[in-house]
Amino acid sequence: MLRTLAERKDTRPCILFYGSKSREEILFREEIADFESALNLRVIHVLSDPEDDWEGDTGFLTPDLLDRELPETPGDYDYYICGPEPMMNLVERELGNRPIPLRQILSERFQIV
Repeated sequence: MLRTLAERKDTRPCILFYGSKSREEILFREEIADFESALNLRVIHVLSDPEDDWEGDTGFLTPDLLDRELPETPGDYDYYICGPEPMMNLVERELGNRPIPLRQILSERFQIV
């Protein structure tokens, strides 16, 4: 999605919540950093097992983190959710508790075998 937005020079504001175990396990880290420069994109990395010098968010995506980072007018945006089932369940539940039309919440579920 980010590649397509960049190709189209899309200027819509985007927030990417990206959970990883450690800094080294952030897939496409350099490419995502490039998208932050090219797009109106803010990336919030959440590491479950961070290095000692990590200054970002730690643990897992939580309702408090969503409250802190999501826009004040949540119904003005579209939401794309993809990831492991526990995270998806939490985010879908939390978004469902906000004034967001269901048609603006899109999910892609996967299972790691």
